[in-house]
Amino acid sequence: MTPAQASAPGAGGEPAAPGRYVMLAQIAAGGMASVHLARRLGEAGFARVVAVKVLHDHLVQDAEFVSAFLDEARLSARIRHPNVVDVYDVATVEGRLSIVMEHVEGAALSALLSEARRRGQPLPAG
Repeated sequence: MTPAQASAPGAGGEPAAPGRYVMLAQIAAGGMASVHLARRLGEAGFARVVAVKVLHDHLVQDAEFVSAFLDEARLSARIRHPNVVDVYDVATVEGRLSIVMEHVEGAALSALLSEARRRGQPLPAG
């Protein structure tokens, strides 16, 4: 699902109960969390595509991981730079601790680097 489809009124994935965020698809995963494409729902049909970083379930009971996750949100929210995504919210989304961030459409840097390596070429600066 593209972000344009995700933000279209009536797009699939509506929650059974009202909520601010509707998870649409997982787009990445790491050791501490997974990242999902989601829609933020607002009043009067407002919708915005966002990225939601969700702490892995097995780490929720570990106070150190929860603290590190929340520290990441607080520190990231203080950064204002065109090359860093904005943090919009820390929320419980579908019952899970989450960081809601700006979604930037495009290929992952890791995929671009892998392709450049495969071709034996440096990654172009542009």
